[in-house]
Amino acid sequence: MGRVSRGCGGTGAGFQSGGVTMRLHLLVACVSLVTIGLCATPAQGQRLLSSDGSGRLWEYTTTPGGPCGFPNTARDVCTPGTACPGVLPPQQTAGSLLGDVATNRITDTIWVTDGRTIHEYSGDLPCVTPTLSCIPLVSFPAPSFMGALTGMGHDSRGGTVTPLGTPAIWVTDGLLVAAFVSNGNCLAPTLVSGPFPHGVGGAGLMTDVSWDPFSGTLWLPDTAGAVHNIFIGGGVASPSFLAVPGTCGTLAPPLLGLAVDTGWPASGGPPPGTTKMYVTDGSTVDYVTDTGAAAAGTFYTPVNCTTTNAFMTGLAMAGHGVTFGQPRINARIGSFGQSSSPGPSFGLELHNAPAGHFVWLVYNFSFPGPGYFCPSVGGAGTQLWVDPGFPGGVNAFGNVTGPCVQYPIPLPNGLPNGLTIFVQFITTPVPSPRASDATEGLAFTIHRP
Repeated sequence: MGRVSRGCGGTGAGFQSGGVTMRLHLLVACVSLVTIGLCATPAQGQRLLSSDGSGRLWEYTTTPGGPCGFPNTARDVCTPGTACPGVLPPQQTAGSLLGDVATNRITDTIWVTDGRTIHEYSGDLPCVTPTLSCIPLVSFPAPSFMGALTGMGHDSRGGTVTPLGTPAIWVTDGLLVAAFVSNGNCLAPTLVSGPFPHGVGGAGLMTDVSWDPFSGTLWLPDTAGAVHNIFIGGGVASPSFLAVPGTCGTLAPPLLGLAVDTGWPASGGPPPGTTKMYVTDGSTVDYVTDTGAAAAGTFYTPVNCTTTNAFMTGLAMAGHGVTFGQPRINARIGSFGQSSSPGPSFGLELHNAPAGHFVWLVYNFSFPGPGYFCPSVGGAGTQLWVDPGFPGGVNAFGNVTGPCVQYPIPLPNGLPNGLTIFVQFITTPVPSPRASDATEGLAFTIHRP
């Protein structure tokens, strides 16, 4: 199995290899087995969120590409309910400009509005399938200080219009923009910014709003097919661009959703160091830069154009993990929570591994890269999708104790944004050291919350 370390040394964070702790900016905390659950298929993500005309919530991967066809395609759907008896569940209308989705990357919850009501749902829970549980947590009427909502975004960490640690929910009714904080189930929210006019002359009706944690500004698409960047308080922050027909050549106005890619090292990061985002007209999602040019592919979005499998309203990006490759026999890898920094909700799951087998985690990083094998490499009766060589390695994780085993990995603050971590579980019978089963690979990328 190569260089191996059993457990976590001391109280420091990181994987260990050959007796040396691979900290890499305090990448991950020491992992311990805490809970056993029952499940059939692992959850996976680093995906997009949208709602369809019937009010159903979707989470889906972008189009696979690259020599190994990553990421593996996964599309989950659920029908949201309500947490407040006096508030109706989201009632989307096909073709309507109203409604949107957003996500809190720190707590891994999903927010949905139909323009008149707002709801918070649990996200990717440990050892629970499918990924979208749609368990209602909070519901309340949309704020009365503006019209019916056409867009919603989430500043998960706060610190701009709210104290650090207090999330702010950004909304637009097409003309005005505001931010509020939730006061809990069935309670009216508290206004913390605005409402203020967007301040973009000649723009169409704004249909979404996305918080940009890199620049502290807001991005809004409109009914004319243009994308605008504004300051808090209104006014143009950077040049607008026309997103239709886009790099896919098929986008048509009105645009119905926009999501800033918070997993990209933008605003002063490594070249090209520019904001990247997803825009959609409900049928196609286009991955572009802040000028409308085609964005360079990433592991989780290798192809610019993704076709939705229903007509969608709204767009958000969930910082979950995506799988790649195939399992050797039965064992599967999954993740839960979101890989933001900080990311207290994040962790890994091992599904359907042989009971009593010993578990090993193979890991590596996109820097210096590539960190994964394409195609897979066989050896010692196993199948490796992740490169165990330096700066990666292999960690011992104890025995399989159930059909789904959880490994919480709370991610600390200050991790390098855009870094992708590749992981894979391998199991061996006890006491034999030979490998007998191996999961597919899983990649998760560090996001700004």
